[in-house]
Amino acid sequence: MDNVYTKDDIVVFVYTCGKYSKRANAIAQTWGKGVPCIHYITDTNGMNLPNAVNFGKFEYKDLVSKSLLMWKYAYEKYGNSKKWFLKIDDDSYLFFDNLIRTLSAFDFREPWYIGDTKSWSKHKKNEIFWVAGGSGILLSQKCLTKLMRFVNTPEKEDYFKTLSEKEDVALGKQLHELGIPSTHVAGFHAKLESVLFQNLRNLISIHQLTPRNLWTVHILFMVNARSLNEIYMRIHDLRFKIGLRTRLRELFKGKKAKEKRSE
Repeated sequence: MDNVYTKDDIVVFVYTCGKYSKRANAIAQTWGKGVPCIHYITDTNGMNLPNAVNFGKFEYKDLVSKSLLMWKYAYEKYGNSKKWFLKIDDDSYLFFDNLIRTLSAFDFREPWYIGDTKSWSKHKKNEIFWVAGGSGILLSQKCLTKLMRFVNTPEKEDYFKTLSEKEDVALGKQLHELGIPSTHVAGFHAKLESVLFQNLRNLISIHQLTPRNLWTVHILFMVNARSLNEIYMRIHDLRFKIGLRTRLRELFKGKKAKEKRSE
């Protein structure tokens, strides 16, 4: 039986910082407008972002601590009122309506840990699959509750921080130890190039976008699109243009090489 969710059932946390304010502002002016409950996790004040939460400055090696602070904040503020919790980076585009539709297959009362899964292993017999943080880490209410009930002492928090220097890997390892495996959903994508040549009907996110590319995606896919079919037609048109441009570039290179050999 499908589950029915609304936009108000999900809270989104965007990882950002003062250094990348253009990224966060691009999100706030594009897909972020369509998310009723969104927070920007930052390290500075004055970024002119709605619902910004300043946790202070963190070095890259301390991102696991920042991650834990964010999940604790999510649990304390929304643990009882929201059904799903999404963390995403500030260089990603989120197709929020597609996310809600995809979630109909999942019960928030079960411990779900969802996204684009990767693998980590020191020994092949002990392989752990974790969700890549950039394109989105999605936790159900039950999953977040189990995590927070475990890291409820300073000692357990310290243990969490020793699992990895990478915040998404540390989370994956901790949830693995709690008996919660990762679930791969193909709609979370790491790069724009990989999206353009795949089935796009379940597209949820695109990672590693510049602010300019983020705006391009927004205008191309979303603005003034009267239907999903129109969006798909635009995508197919873009595929054709990219393919044509690639072929022309190859022909041009071949022509130059031929002229050079004839000299």
